[in-house]
Amino acid sequence: MKFSKKEIHYALMGNLLGDAYLRKNINTQHWVESVHTNNQRDYVMWLKELYENWELKTTSRFDFTRKTSYGYFTYSQVSCKLQTNRHVEHNRLYNDKGVKYFSKYVGNRINIFGLLLWWLDDGSLTVHKKSNGSISRHGSLSTHNFDYESQIRIQKMFKERFNIDVKIYKAKKGTFYIYFNATNFRKFFDLLRPYLHMIPTSMMYKFNMQYTENRLKLLSLHHLIQFY
Repeated sequence: MKFSKKEIHYALMGNLLGDAYLRKNINTQHWVESVHTNNQRDYVMWLKELYENWELKTTSRFDFTRKTSYGYFTYSQVSCKLQTNRHVEHNRLYNDKGVKYFSKYVGNRINIFGLLLWWLDDGSLTVHKKSNGSISRHGSLSTHNFDYESQIRIQKMFKERFNIDVKIYKAKKGTFYIYFNATNFRKFFDLLRPYLHMIPTSMMYKFNMQYTENRLKLLSLHHLIQFY
């Protein structure tokens, strides 16, 4: 699928709202960098191929080990070079304290593919059995690191641009996250549906539309998209 430079720019906003971050190299250029443990190696490989298809300057490294407070883990990493003004882009995504926030600029411009990239990083679809035996599902977008003003802007963006009603739920330690009930997650799913054939099969558990109480990583992509 062909993307214009502007569409690529707006899609990368979703990357940066999620797990990716802006990295500045010695030449003061900004790069979008994503690092994941190797249980998401396929996803990192997919991002690499995506950036290359978009003709962005891309670097990557795979299967390297880092020591953390929980022990040693194996990671993979991919980066692509921004094609926009680095100072402007930084201010659109980070506040004056260097903390990510959801700006009005981003809210007005992030596109559907950007929402998909954001969900692949920070989205979670929960399917569970209620006490009465019925099966329910809901989605949540991990926005815990954003301030409350950003949560309001995110909520407004979903409603005004995509007619999706999300709620702001309070989590532990005074943080917040975005919640989709079953009806509005279905709207979100339908919004992303045209692009789902592009993502790695290993990430399709984030779109379990079958009311089955587990992550259906092995279920076929075709079956998930055609369900209903």
